[in-house]
Amino acid sequence: MGEVSNGGRAGVDDDPWEVTSVKMRRSTKRAVKLYAVEHDKTMQSVLEEALQRLLAEKSMK
Repeated sequence: MGEVSNGGRAGVDDDPWEVTSVKMRRSTKRAVKLYAVEHDKTMQSVLEEALQRLLAEKSMK
């Protein structure tokens, strides 16, 4: 329970989705939502991509 299907994307079958709850400022949520709509993406995909980029950047330092 608490896991969400990853849609069968290649290479991520061994890394299942987990449901989480995150607090963020209202203005940040609105900005993410607007970005997602403008780029035909979900908020989930925008946040996942942003976090992956941040973590990759931090691991290179």
